[in-house]
Amino acid sequence: MRAFKELWTSDSPTFEGKYCRFTNVTFAPKPVQKPHPPIWTGGESPAALRRAGRLANVWYPLGSNPRYPVATHTQYADYATRVKRYAQDAGRDPASLHFAYRTNWFNDQQASTLPDGQRRLLTGTPQQIADDIKRYQDLGVRYMMVNLQGETQTQTLERMQRFADRIMPLTA
Repeated sequence: MRAFKELWTSDSPTFEGKYCRFTNVTFAPKPVQKPHPPIWTGGESPAALRRAGRLANVWYPLGSNPRYPVATHTQYADYATRVKRYAQDAGRDPASLHFAYRTNWFNDQQASTLPDGQRRLLTGTPQQIADDIKRYQDLGVRYMMVNLQGETQTQTLERMQRFADRIMPLTA
């Protein structure tokens, strides 16, 4: 990531790292976004959280590693706090970091539960789902990707419409 930042921001990029080094290279065109495109990093392991704190503009956990679950607001908040601390330790302003979250939307009819008995996020009534989204906003989540995919295109379009009609108005 540091090598890319050098390529994106320097007129005469030079870099020497553990796995990559270059001098006297031309890199064009430069990105339109200044100083460079936002760098999103994912992962929930301690190493991934440190990397996000040191280098990322946005932390985007995938939540797919059962060793490091991100299935509840509390878990997400804990990880986000650690990313901010790592940013501060690296001399960065933690307020400069943004946060993202990706989740599946299971249904808006009834709540389902996790093995520990907690309600699965984005299940339950439209108001419960909207409240889940608002809690993530309160945690600093700026980008939320909600997977609305169904088994068929028709089902996916119906889910998108239900989400737009029943839940989005409650989050405004």
